[in-house]
Amino acid sequence: MLGGELARGGPVLPNTCADTAARNMRELLMENQLSPNDVSMFCFSQYAYANIVDLRKLLGIDESRSLFIGNEYGYTGASSPFIAFYEALSQGSVKRGDYVMFWTIGAGSQNIAVLIRY
Repeated sequence: MLGGELARGGPVLPNTCADTAARNMRELLMENQLSPNDVSMFCFSQYAYANIVDLRKLLGIDESRSLFIGNEYGYTGASSPFIAFYEALSQGSVKRGDYVMFWTIGAGSQNIAVLIRY
């Protein structure tokens, strides 16, 4: 997958507010005395692959800790981070006691991040 191309020949979508999203996630982690290395899985919105690639770079995480499932399911809206979480659980990438960060975007400019301990 290149750029933000979605499954089945969908449109290439632009990156939206990755800098702000990464800053918000880092602040949430700092409030909890954690770093990105403490998080087992980042379940990002599947809105645009470009967002995921940029967030990986900005947070210093690799592909194995931030699944892209948009090529399999397409964009499923607000449920997309939770479907990514389901896939991570199915693959054994997350286990009880792990930290998981969920992030999505709303209305093109609202960043929503949640940190949980599974």
